[in-house]
This record gives sequence, C-alpha cells and structure tokens, in this order.
Amino acid sequence: MAGRRRVEGVAADAYGRRPTGAYNRGTRMQGTSRNILKELEGYGALPSQLVDTDRDDQPRVLSYLDLRASSPDWRRPVVVENAGRPCVHVFDGRDGVSDEQFAHWCWRIALRGDGAWVGVLHPGLLRVFRVDVDSQQISPSEELSARSGEWALPRFLNDVRAGQNDVARRRYLTQLLHRSARDATARGLSQTDALSLVGRGLFWRFLVDRKLLMGLEPHDVCENAKDWAHCLDGKARALRTFQWLDEVFNGGLLPFAQNPKQFDPELFSFVLGNIAHGATESGQLRLPTDWKEINFSYVPVGLLSEVYEAFAHSIDASEAAQRSIHYTPSHLVEFVVTQALAQLPPGSQPQILDPAVGAGGFLVTAFRGLVEREWQEKGERPKRKRIREILNKQLVGFDIDGRALRLAELALYLTALELDPKPKPLSELKFDDLRDNVLFDLSSSAYGSLGAVKEQFRGRFDLILGNPPWTAKQEGMSDKTAWVTHSREVVRERLGDAHAAAFDLPDTNMDLPFVWRSMEWAKEGGRIALITHARWLFGISDRSTQARNNIFRAFRVTGILNGSMLRLTSVWPEVDAPWCVLFATNELPEPFEDAAFQFVSPALDAEQDSKQARMRVDWLAAQIVPASAVVARPWELKIRFRANRLAARALESMRCCGEELGQYLQRLGTEFKNGYQVGGKTGKQLDASHMIGMPDTKGIDQLGFVVDVDALPRFERSTLLFPRDKSIYKKPLLLLRENISADRLVPRASRSDVSIVFHASYHGLSLAHVEERDFVARYLQLWLQSSLMVFVELLVDGRYGVERDAIYKESLAFLPVVPHEKLSRDQRRVAMELSEQLEKGMSVETANAIDDFILGTFGLSSVEDEAIRDTIATALPSVESKRNAVRAPSSQERKRFANVLADSLGSVLAASEMHAAVIEREDLRCNPWRVIQVDLDIAKVVADLAPPMRTFLEEADTNGASLVVARANETTWFIGLLERYALWTPTRARLLATDLIAEQSSP
Repeated sequence: MAGRRRVEGVAADAYGRRPTGAYNRGTRMQGTSRNILKELEGYGALPSQLVDTDRDDQPRVLSYLDLRASSPDWRRPVVVENAGRPCVHVFDGRDGVSDEQFAHWCWRIALRGDGAWVGVLHPGLLRVFRVDVDSQQISPSEELSARSGEWALPRFLNDVRAGQNDVARRRYLTQLLHRSARDATARGLSQTDALSLVGRGLFWRFLVDRKLLMGLEPHDVCENAKDWAHCLDGKARALRTFQWLDEVFNGGLLPFAQNPKQFDPELFSFVLGNIAHGATESGQLRLPTDWKEINFSYVPVGLLSEVYEAFAHSIDASEAAQRSIHYTPSHLVEFVVTQALAQLPPGSQPQILDPAVGAGGFLVTAFRGLVEREWQEKGERPKRKRIREILNKQLVGFDIDGRALRLAELALYLTALELDPKPKPLSELKFDDLRDNVLFDLSSSAYGSLGAVKEQFRGRFDLILGNPPWTAKQEGMSDKTAWVTHSREVVRERLGDAHAAAFDLPDTNMDLPFVWRSMEWAKEGGRIALITHARWLFGISDRSTQARNNIFRAFRVTGILNGSMLRLTSVWPEVDAPWCVLFATNELPEPFEDAAFQFVSPALDAEQDSKQARMRVDWLAAQIVPASAVVARPWELKIRFRANRLAARALESMRCCGEELGQYLQRLGTEFKNGYQVGGKTGKQLDASHMIGMPDTKGIDQLGFVVDVDALPRFERSTLLFPRDKSIYKKPLLLLRENISADRLVPRASRSDVSIVFHASYHGLSLAHVEERDFVARYLQLWLQSSLMVFVELLVDGRYGVERDAIYKESLAFLPVVPHEKLSRDQRRVAMELSEQLEKGMSVETANAIDDFILGTFGLSSVEDEAIRDTIATALPSVESKRNAVRAPSSQERKRFANVLADSLGSVLAASEMHAAVIEREDLRCNPWRVIQVDLDIAKVVADLAPPMRTFLEEADTNGASLVVARANETTWFIGLLERYALWTPTRARLLATDLIAEQSSP
C-alpha cells in the first residue's frame, strides 16, 4: 500500500504522476465500462455491495439519482456499499483521466456529503482518495494504491473514519440557508415567511437545475422574463412566478402568513434573486460560497432534507438545546428506517407516522424506502401515480413548529419529483395539499403530540418512527403531570388498574412519553422505532427501574441499539448525550418469560473519538436478552453493555462471595449520605448554623487520601438549601468523590479522622457509631480505592461509563464487599499495612498491592481475575482505556492470544485425545483483519490451506463483524479479527474457544 500523501489542489498531476499511454480526455472506451464490476470484485468487493449508477433498472439506484445527472467530464461511478451505506465511489479511469476530470469528480462527491471515499480504477491499479476541505479548498489525498488482485476494498468498507469530513451538510448549504434567511428577516419578514420565501427559491432552482422546465421558455412562466433567474429577481415577476407555481403544483406550496404583495421589493431583488441565479460550471475545486455555485441536479434531496433539519433546529438554538431537539444525521435516519421497514409484512402498504417530524428527515427517507421496497417486491419501478399515493396516503408527520413543517413540505415535494421516473409534463405534476393531510401542525393543541390522542390517529399506523425531543423545558412539572394523565389509559389497558393508579414517569423528560403515546398511535402488532436518550436503559433507582420495567411489560421490545459509546464521536457530531434506538412491536409480550430482544452496542473503533464518523454494527456481538432478566436485575443492560460473559461471571462470583455494601453498612448502623447543597434563587433556605466553624470541603479540588483538616476553610454560611443532619459529618469519615477518576494514583476515597462538613460533590460515610470504626474506615477506603470498585461501578452504575465519569449514590449500595469480620488475621494485617502505605501517598506498586488484596478477599479464579483486569484495561470511559482498546495489538500480544486460545481448546479436546493448533497466517492478512487458522485436530493441520475468502467476506458483510469465522472443513476454521487490542485479550481468546467448541458440538 502506498503511503498516504497530500495531492495539492488540481496541480499539473492530480495523482502525483501521469498514467502511461494515451490520455483520452473526456472520452470513454466503449463496451468496457461495466466490466468494472468484475474488476472491483477482484479488489475484494462482493457483487451485493456494488451499485452501478449507470443503470436505472435496479431499486438501489434511487439513493444515487444525483450521481446520474450529467455534467462535463462526468462519469457515473460504481458505489461500493457496506450495510446499505456508500463507502467508496469508484470511477472508471482505465482509458485515461485528466486532472480536470478528477477534480470535478472529487468536487461532486464531496458536495453530496455522504462521507464516502473516492476511488479511481486504472488498468491493473485501484487508487483511493480521501477528500477533505482545507481553507475552503477541496483537497484530495491518496490513501491507498492497490495492484490488481489485492483485496483493498474491505479496509474501506469496515473503516469507521469517513472518506471526507462533514463538508456539505455542515457547511456550505447550511451557511447559505442561514445567510438568505437572515437577509430576509433583516428586511422585515417573520422567520416563518422567510422560510417560505427561501424555500420557494430553492424549489424553483430545483426545477431549473434538474431541467424539469424543458419545453417551456421563461416568458411562458413570467411575461418579459429573459431567463429563468429573471423570473424571481424582481417583485412583479416573482409574484407572477409564485402564482404560476401555485397553479401548476397546487398543494399549498410554502404559504405566506403575510401577503407577499406587501413585501419589501429588496426581498425579491436581493434575497430571492440571489437564490434564483443558476449554477455555472466554474471548474473551481472549492466549496460553493453562493447559490449560483450550486447545481441542484448534483445535490441529493436526502442531503437537502438533512440540511433543512439542521437549519430548522438552529433557528432557535437555545430552545433546541434545552429540549434536546437534535437534527439526526442521514446515516442514522437511514439505519432506523431500513431496519424498521424490513420488519413490515411484504406486500403491505404501511402507514407511517413521525410524531416529531421537524423538517422531515425521517419521512423523506421512509418515502424513498417505500418506493424502493415496492420496486423490489413488484419488479417494476413505481410510476408517478403510485408515488403520489405513497406520499398522500401512507405518510403522516406531527410537529408544533410551523417553520419546520414548511421545510418538511419542501423536502417531500422535492423527493416526489426526484423519485418520479418521468417528471413531465408539468401539467400532470400537481400536488395535493400536504397540510392537514400529511403534515399536521399541533401547536394549537394542548401539549402537542403528547396531548390526548385524537381518534383519527388512534390505532391507525403500521410504523411509528423518528427522533422525538429527549428533554423538557425547565418548567416541565406541569407538562409531566399532563403526560402521566394522558398515558394512564394505555397503561391500564396493558398493565392493569393497579399499575395505572401508581403510574409515573421517572423525570420531566419527553422521550418516554413519546414511547407511551406510540402504543396508542400504532395498530395492534404495528412497529415502533424511536431514537431516545439512553438514560432509561441503565438507571437503577426505584423510579428508573419501575419506568423501565413498565415499558418492557407493556409491549414487545424486539431490539435496542445502544449508541452510548459513540456519544462523543463524529457519528452524531452535535450530540454528547448517550442515545439509543428502540425497536418494538405493539403487542403484549406474552408469555412474558419467553419475551426476548436483540441488544447491540456499537463500539469505539478509532483512537480519537472525533475521528470515528461511521457506526459499525457488529451483529455477531448482539446479545439475545430475556425481558424477564431486565426486570429481575436493574443493571442487566449495563452489564450487557460494558462486560463480556466472563466479566459478568466474575461480578456474580463477587456477589456470591461478598455482601452488598448497602446491607453491610445497614448492619453497622450507617449509610452513605449526600453532601450539603447551597441552592440558588429557587427553593427555601434552611438553618445551617450548626455547621458554622467546621472544616469545609467546598472549594478544595483534592482532599488527599487522608484529609488535611488544617488546610480546609471553615464553614461560614448561616443557611443552605439542604444542610443535612449534623450526624452525617461526624468522624471518622469516608468521602467518595461523585466524579471518580480512572487514574489509580488519584484519590477516589478520602479518610478524615476529624469531623468535617462536605458538599454535594461527595458521597459521605460517617462511621462514628461503628465498632472497630478505625479499621472499617481503613478497609473500606482500600476497597473504594481499588480497581475492583471501578470495575463493579462500570457494570452497575447508571451513569458511570454512560454519560459522565460520575456515580450515583444508589449504586454504592450494590457493591459487593467481604465484611470485615470475615477477614482472616493475615488479611487484616495486610489491610493495615496497605492503609499505612496509602497515608504516605500512592504509587503504582501500592495500587497493584491494593488490587491484589481486594481481589484476594473474594477468592476469584485466575480466569475471573484476568477478565476483570482486561475489562479495566479496555472498557473504562477514560481516554487511556479507550485508546488501549482500539490500538493495534503487538506481535507478542497476538502470540499470547493464540496460545491462550490453543490452551483453552486443548483443555476441552483432551478428553477426546485431540489437540488444537492455532497459528496466525501472516500470508493471509486481509486488511482490516488479521487471520488466524484454528485446527482442532493437530494431526490434520495443513499449513498452507487456502481459506474460503469469498465466504469470509460474505460473513463480514452480513454481520459487520469485528470477528469473522469461516469454516474450511470439519476441523479447521479461519478466524478474522480486527486489529483492536480489545479483541485480542486473553479473556477474548477464552470466549472464542468456548464459542468454537459450542459450534463444533452443535448438530
């Protein structure tokens, strides 16, 4: 593979060298273009992964209609997909390609904004480029050069980085929309009318650039107009053109609240005229800086819809942030819609609802998906009549923002025109009015979508999908009361009178009310696919547990994609909250003991969070989780998220050997307490005079392992919002920081031999009335300072490793601890020695000794011990742990993996007098996997056995797998593992051995 290098602009040689032989600019060798598909298979692509945009007879081309639009020097590429998402756009350059052509290809691919790489196929050579933006210039850089026969494409199909940064959707279109809308509102328009004005301009440009006005002359639309731009760049002409649009397309296209005849003339000449002036082929390899530099025949409507969504949310950014209203990236929308549509009965004509439709991203994708689905099922591309039926009869969207609904209207209109196989003549392109038929403005309804369900929508829909708001306005308590009231009837139907009477929501957030309302909108047996905040999956408080259990009992959860690990990545650039996708069937999960669902948590795959732009869903890592297990154990999903089977077994062993910390402390007559809270302008202040003069932790960053009381300030306030009872501040004290550091050398638990007051950043434990209080304080400090405490919190706490590096107090109660009275005399001696060492400061040696001591109190096996250590090394939310997880394993680590795998297999096979052989096949390395050959019968090992590579690639494509298993014969497997250290630990080797033995034993 060639080293990556920057290709500057469009200099004399865009590739760094010229291909030898003829350089036929702008021409194409006839009869050879489509055998590019066979050649790409030789570079590791599967036929099922290739979409030929030069053909219009396959449904998948509907996602790439913009790539079929002609332009000078344009060649329709072959799109190499993975899981339905474009990964590489490969252009045929086998008959020569000029620098200008290459520049144009990169420019168009970059502006479509799908994050894919750009490939160019030369005779015997495939070159792949990343297309980035540098100071507004689109700058290709070569990522790989592969000779014929090299399997180069799998690397890009499984690469979570993008082949381009977030150029199109995050910059040029959004900035231009902002500029035009700002210019319109500055000239007196409301935001709503500004959107209608700008939207009409964009609709006009779409018609012009996509040549939908062919057969007409500008003066046919607007008298005295000399060209198409002239139709909109003056008030009188624009008003006449608006009238023509209304007459031709009907449908209440982007109406105005104010009569446009009253608009300032500058709105037409300056704002609308700027949009109306058509694109020119400038040949410049840079981002567009004005509307005239954009050709809407090159811009996919899906991208426009996504940009509208982002723009709609940015209109009132503070409100959107407060209510967690986030635009949803197109690849997540595509994932949700594709998965949901696949669950619907074939041949049906499903009705689909997005209850918080915004600018229409989900409905537009569902619209296209339904048209593609019908094409696939009937073998014939749907015609206009059927496409319009889908739009008018199968799609519904609710929202309370009329501005966003205007953009949704525009997006759906444009999508209908784009999907139309023959969008002519214009006289037949009229739309039915979407308002109050497809799109419903619920701003005047009490509580919008979350009000009482209207009868016309009750039980109507086959599929509910979308990304409703996640959080409430600050004054959300009154809203919550209404949501609870409106949900009680469906709770009563599903769970009975007792549950309905006791029903409550865990907080004032909006996502779970949308889930409950979806049960009323959906038909019996209908499907639900909603993106929500992930908080409800992992909370372990009584209120959170009850809310989660109610959902799992009320309808049949079929799948959950947990995106919590991706929250700081570029997969969803503007969201730093944990999120998930809930898939469910609207029916009672009966019998409940048989109900189960798929749970999958896409992993981090890049050393820097910001570098990961794609979500790799590893379906082999998906777990089948019984709903009853979730109800029985509040942290079930947290364990499934953060632990493998051996780590989960280690936790259970600890719980069997020890006692829950909450119970243990209750026996001792104490418990962890929250620190005092000062409060703000709201809430009643209470007397805190009993605390005046006491040493105070407020304002001190680190307390140390033993609190230096003399260094603490004295408490001076006379009142507090929550002063707490004075007994919780009595010595001796253990203070555990709410935010716990993964750094083993930093104090997590501090001990104080003097009574002090502590604030809300600490969970405090007073041992004043405990026998052996000094020893218990020292022993528990060692336990809380150990890596084992972090391991358990990672698997149990609802916040740590999900949203923040902080723990909830309630999770401390579930920590398993060996009671001090059960320690041997030797263990008590070691505990005192380690505590005394800790008083002098922490070192790596002391930290290791503390971990060994605490592990020893539980008597875990060496396998469980190693599972805990591997989890801590690769699964913590710290930067160090995340980087360690995704780094490439060293040769020594890979050899250790092979040895542990062989030993684990051998221990089972010994009874059959068989011996396993495990070798890494360097000769078979298939980027991004390293390949291991596993033979269960050492007597039959064939060292140079050829693997079934086609099967290998098909398995990887089907499952998005980090681990690929391809069987060569009855006793030989080829194992492909991504080069991520987290997959090469000894624990992973043992788990693989277990799975292989199970597969070998199955009939």
